[in-house]
Amino acid sequence: MNTKYFEHIVVYLSVLVVCVIIALFARVVALRLGVDEFTAQIVFWSVVAIGIIIYSILSILVEGLFTALVKFFFPKKQEEKTNEKAIGRMHRYQQIRAFSRLLFLADSGKITKT
Repeated sequence: MNTKYFEHIVVYLSVLVVCVIIALFARVVALRLGVDEFTAQIVFWSVVAIGIIIYSILSILVEGLFTALVKFFFPKKQEEKTNEKAIGRMHRYQQIRAFSRLLFLADSGKITKT
């Protein structure tokens, strides 16, 4: 199994387990308040659904907020990494071009093996 998928399973399963535990607590509280079983079950599933929705919203907002903060506080590091990648690509391109010229010259007979 791919470890990336395993990590997703662990995260989502832990969120589900925590939501169910909180929902069980809410169900017990509802039953102690004197509501019937059906209403307690509705409370249980409502709390589970609300917990999953809250987790989804927070994960979307926190990811966007985190990337925005990183870009705001560290803009030069992002630019440096981009520049380093571009320079690395250009250097590799120049090496390939020089090697292809060398091969062309060797094939045309202008360079002899010594």
